[in-house]
Amino acid sequence: MSRLNDTSSTPTNQYSKLKSFFTKPKCTDTISTTSLPKRGDIIQLDGLGGSCELTGGETTTLQNLVDISVGGVILFTYPKANTPGCTAQACLFRDSYQNLTDLGFAVYGLSRDSSNVNGSFKAKNELPFSLICNTDGTLINALEFAKPPKGTVRGVIVIDKEGKVLASMIGSPNETVKAVYGICEAQDPYCPWKEADKIKETTRTVESMGVNLDDKGRQQVADTVVDVAGQVNAVAQQLDREASNASGAGKVVAVKQ
Repeated sequence: MSRLNDTSSTPTNQYSKLKSFFTKPKCTDTISTTSLPKRGDIIQLDGLGGSCELTGGETTTLQNLVDISVGGVILFTYPKANTPGCTAQACLFRDSYQNLTDLGFAVYGLSRDSSNVNGSFKAKNELPFSLICNTDGTLINALEFAKPPKGTVRGVIVIDKEGKVLASMIGSPNETVKAVYGICEAQDPYCPWKEADKIKETTRTVESMGVNLDDKGRQQVADTVVDVAGQVNAVAQQLDREASNASGAGKVVAVKQ
């Protein structure tokens, strides 16, 4: 082709190419989620993803993990153990572990890392849950958390005992944990997820009044917020129980006009 007829090298077209390059979507963890299981979807668990190895050496399946759980499973996916983002994500789920298991969920991390790598990752960060070592990516692919050619995107999926998806998303460490918080709050209105936010808010309010808080002062604020939240939750639960008993006994409450 003659250079005279080749318009691809004109300044305007070159500028368009550069603009297209710098404005096109970047390759991040938040890649296309069009095929990700959606909330409310029912997953056929039998045979899904094949068998996987846990950090303890056991071989299992997603179906088995759901079957042995009380209320379902939480699987958080991470690209690579021992990296900053994956460590932060695992530790966030570690710190939320007791509240999650109290609601009946079993928690697992899921990655392509080997059992040796995941085993050291689990020990180093004192993770109370098992990690699924899906080195061939069969389960990761089946759940649509794969990142071509052989990677894994960061995300989370919550599946109940019937195979129903309660939550599913790709995002940052904080976002994956918050997605689970929403499910827990829906199941238990007294789930104390928001105490940390309340502590920060109260601390800022106290400091805005001109009070300089040292570490001991901040700890006192935190203890007070947690204590008050616990008392409020206890009262609310008691009122719920009384209302439930009254309803069960067939009592009629008169409302003054």
